[in-house]
Amino acid sequence: MTKQLRYPAEAFALAMVLLSGGMKQAAVVGIGLIFAAVLQNVLRENLGEKYTAPVSMAGAVIGTAAIYGMLVLTDMTPGIKETAALAAAALLLVVSDERAKTQDIDYNALLLQSACAYAVYVVFSLAREYFGHAEIFGFELPKIGLVSHAYAKPMLALFVAAVSAAVINRILKVKSDAKAGLGVALPVLLIEAPFVWNNVNEIFGTIIGTLFGMIIYLSLRKRLALADTEEHIAGLPVELAMLGIIYMVFSFL
Repeated sequence: MTKQLRYPAEAFALAMVLLSGGMKQAAVVGIGLIFAAVLQNVLRENLGEKYTAPVSMAGAVIGTAAIYGMLVLTDMTPGIKETAALAAAALLLVVSDERAKTQDIDYNALLLQSACAYAVYVVFSLAREYFGHAEIFGFELPKIGLVSHAYAKPMLALFVAAVSAAVINRILKVKSDAKAGLGVALPVLLIEAPFVWNNVNEIFGTIIGTLFGMIIYLSLRKRLALADTEEHIAGLPVELAMLGIIYMVFSFL
C-alpha cells in the first residue's frame, strides 16, 4: 500500500544537486529544511482556516533564512548561486506544503521520511567533498586515483539524487508527485547552465545553454509522461535521471 509523501522531496533533491559541496554545508542545510517543513506543519495545525499561501511562504522563508544565517555563522557564507538555490528551495517548500494541505498532519511520518532523506544527503555530500577535493569538513586527506573535480559538477549529483529519491520511495512506500521534477529541474537549469556557448559573450552563451537545456528537458518530459514507469521511480526520480543524461550529453560539447 502506497503511503502519503510527507517530507519536502523537491527541496531535498535541489539541495543535493546545488548545495552539497561538503558535509558541513549539507548538515546545516538539511536541518534547516526539516525545520522549515515542521514549522509549516505547526503553523497549519494552529492557524487552521487562517493558514493561507502567504503564511506558508512565510514559514518557508523563515526556514531558509535560518539556513542562510547558520551558514554565515559557520563561515560558509553562500555565494550568488547558493543564495539563488536557497530562494528556489523556499519556493519548493511552499509547493510541498500545498501538497500536504490535503493530508492529515503526521509529525512522525514527516520526521521519519525527512531523516532518511537527510542521511542520504549528508553521506552523498561527504563523498562528493572527498572525491571532488580530497577534503572532509575542510580537512585535507590523502588523495587516491578517483579524486577529480568532475564529481563537483551537477551531472553526478542529479543521478545520485534520482537514485536516492527512488530508493526512499521504495523503502518508505511513498510516491513522488508527478509534477515534482519540473520544480527541481528549472532552478537547476537556471543556476547551473548545461553548457556555455564559447563563440559569443559569456552571459549570452550561458543564456543559450540554459535555453537549449530547457527546450530539450521539456520536450523529453512530455514524452516521458506517456511512458509506463514503476510507481517508485515515476515523477521526481526518473526526471532527475533524465536531466542528468542531458547534462552528461552537453558535457561532451
